[in-house]
Amino acid sequence: MHFPVDFVFTGKSRFSENSSLTTELDQKSLELRELKAQKMVLCRERDELLALLDVKERGRYLRSRSISEDEAYSEYSSTELAVLGACKCRVTSPEPCGCAHAAAALRRELCKLKEQYEAQLRRRDEAAQTVDAYRAAFEEQLYRNKQLMLQLAEIAVAGPSKYEKAKVILKNLIHLLNDDDYLCEITNQRQNIFSINGNSKPGKPEVDSQSEPVMSDRDLVMALTEILHQRNEAFAHKKLAAQVLSDRVKELETELSHYQTSEEETFS
Repeated sequence: MHFPVDFVFTGKSRFSENSSLTTELDQKSLELRELKAQKMVLCRERDELLALLDVKERGRYLRSRSISEDEAYSEYSSTELAVLGACKCRVTSPEPCGCAHAAAALRRELCKLKEQYEAQLRRRDEAAQTVDAYRAAFEEQLYRNKQLMLQLAEIAVAGPSKYEKAKVILKNLIHLLNDDDYLCEITNQRQNIFSINGNSKPGKPEVDSQSEPVMSDRDLVMALTEILHQRNEAFAHKKLAAQVLSDRVKELETELSHYQTSEEETFS
């Protein structure tokens, strides 16, 4: 296979250029290593000289030394150093101008805001998972309560021996629920029956074998079960809403403290 003459010439020129650049890179790397070694020697000598100075002379040196040393930029990241190095308006001055420092500060603030945004996203996902876990637990608890009330209703009508136990349980449930409207309605219905039967004392009614009761035992148990189930659902929703509001309040308090800290740093 034969290649054109121009292609061969271009390839040779690129190869020679790459070779020269590689050689130059090796030389620069060697110079950089030598400079680093010299810097370490000079830093060691500086530390030895500072150790020989007294407190006043050392303080005078620290106040008069140049701010262009590497220690002045030790807190800057690589991105901020790149922003400072891209300054074109310093001309012959070794120090970056004020706009470069402002741009570096903005870059640092942008990185902080980005980290805070990612942290907020993680917290939001964690809060959503927590809400889902609470919701699943509440639904499971409500289902268990409903099944328990249904079993109680079956016990109430199962037989004469369990009827008295069911009455005691129902009495305790009525006391715990404290549903005044429902109890008043039942009391009014019973008083109407007593007045129809001609009883002056509601505590000792006369039982009419042909009159039907206002509400059977099973209906009473089912009504109380439904009331308890509704109240459990309302309590579950309120607890879930309180948890969500608590998480939101914590987020707002964190943001407020961050803003207050930023304002203090700005005005200071």
